[in-house]
Amino acid sequence: MKIHERFEVSSSLSLRDILERHAGKLNVIVDAAHLTIAGGPKWKEEYTTNEQLFCEEMLTKLLQRMGFKDIQYRHGSREFGKDFTFTEVTSIGPRYYALQAKAGNISGSVQGDMDIILGQMEDAFTIPYRYPPGTGEHRFISAFIIAISGKFTNNAEEKIRWKLLKMGRMGVVYLWDRQKILEMIHRLWLSENNSRDVNAWEVRMEFLRNS
Repeated sequence: MKIHERFEVSSSLSLRDILERHAGKLNVIVDAAHLTIAGGPKWKEEYTTNEQLFCEEMLTKLLQRMGFKDIQYRHGSREFGKDFTFTEVTSIGPRYYALQAKAGNISGSVQGDMDIILGQMEDAFTIPYRYPPGTGEHRFISAFIIAISGKFTNNAEEKIRWKLLKMGRMGVVYLWDRQKILEMIHRLWLSENNSRDVNAWEVRMEFLRNS
């Protein structure tokens, strides 16, 4: 792999000054190279507008790396709020999840995307899904993830949390935005001395607790 980058230099700056000024950019380049070598997903700006691409290329790989089982991408007219369904295997039995994805931002404005997402969330909890699809057992989810490729704007995250509290869903609904997803990618693919099984469990627990 070859990396080419051009920096502006000046006779008034020492080599140390130049390197310090561009250290952040160099770190980004090095992390991107390490991520490519490790086989991790690289963020694409298309994810902010193309939900299917965001799901297939980014979220599928992330869920697999986090160690979830029975991952199914279900986007369609009868998904009932479930773009993905998957299972967490715990010491006391399986725990079933659904994930609803959205490209771009979620706004806290009245009658915005937030209300649509919360309606999809209620469908996801109320209506079971089948695994294997169409023929398997009915499964009711116990947790729901909202994953977006942008950010929560106009106090959307605060409003969602208050609504979840009123609905009795606090603690079982998790919010993932672009920044949180990038942090998970960094932990799962770029952590030093990465032990996949241990790290996947730690990252999964940490980001579910803190979402």
